[in-house]
Amino acid sequence: MARHAWARLHATAAFAAVERGEPEAAVRSVRSARSAAARYGECPTCSALLNPVGAQAHVQAGAPEGAAELAAAAARFALGYMAKIKPEFDKRGVKLMALSVDPVDRHAQWAADIEETQGTAPNYPMIGDADFVVSKAYGMLGADVSGDAADRTAAQNQTVRGVFVIGPDKKIKLILLYPMTTGRNFDEILRVIDSLQLTARHAVATPVNWRQGEDVVIAGSVSNERAREVFGVWKEPKPYIRIVAQPA
Repeated sequence: MARHAWARLHATAAFAAVERGEPEAAVRSVRSARSAAARYGECPTCSALLNPVGAQAHVQAGAPEGAAELAAAAARFALGYMAKIKPEFDKRGVKLMALSVDPVDRHAQWAADIEETQGTAPNYPMIGDADFVVSKAYGMLGADVSGDAADRTAAQNQTVRGVFVIGPDKKIKLILLYPMTTGRNFDEILRVIDSLQLTARHAVATPVNWRQGEDVVIAGSVSNERAREVFGVWKEPKPYIRIVAQPA
């Protein structure tokens, strides 16, 4: 096991404990992660978890502050990484936007924390959704949710971990919902965007695990006569599977 793997292991356990609603177990895991980091070397992917202030608040308050501290670390990783790879979205003509149930006046603190822990501050808009209007409209929180966002625990807010891809026609093209203990996969998000843009321009579908530049399947709505005009020849293992090279 890598030198810092123990810290990562305990940090992951902390996330899982928060998701189960077990704050005391989360605190123990944070302490173990911090101890492992001190002994074997800090894990760069979970350093934001090893915050003595957050852990102490968790011990004193019993749950919400510390649990929120742990849950927020996952968001820091995603927002910071998204800022780093923003050029990938830019060259695809995709605009980024983040949603937070924190009020806007806390975003500057968040941005500074993300820059400190991830090396890049958010370079895209962040929506403050303290009244839950957007979260409820997109089905990330129940219609009955109300009150002060600051009073909600991390376990209650864990559903606000969705990824939405919205097309130029203002329609939702993709929804991904992640559990609190699983980081978002931006390689997959970019892959889906490539597929959405390709299939919007051409009458094709992308097969399982498709990557940019690989073969595609002619859409079933295209007749063979029309397919010959547009695509020429194709491979046909079955009449309903017409495989061609990715259109330019």
